[in-house]
Amino acid sequence: MLDANKIKEEYIGHFFKTISEYIDKIDRFKTSIDRKISQKKTEQIRDIVNQINLKAEREELYGSFDRIFLKIFPDFVSKLNTFFSPEDQYIIGENDPLPPELRISLSFVCITDNEKIASSCIEQ
Repeated sequence: MLDANKIKEEYIGHFFKTISEYIDKIDRFKTSIDRKISQKKTEQIRDIVNQINLKAEREELYGSFDRIFLKIFPDFVSKLNTFFSPEDQYIIGENDPLPPELRISLSFVCITDNEKIASSCIEQ
């Protein structure tokens, strides 16, 4: 029970921080766009919008997920590898991200909404 509480505390704390950072980022974005709209600076609005790098944002989110997941379940990959022959096993360094197929397989285990599963597969 103590381990479960520690996992919940760490996981919830990490994602509360992550979500708060995203909300702050969206707030700054909204404020900047509102200011440019009131000044009728449409080209600058386009520049602000074009600065958004969704691929980098997605990679940051996935990296964050990978770090916290592997911190909570440090032996996940080694246990998973017991199901594979040596040539098919995953070798992941300490700071390496999870391969997309592992993250997608976790989605199948954790998410029951088929549309969410499909969209996570497409975004890879």
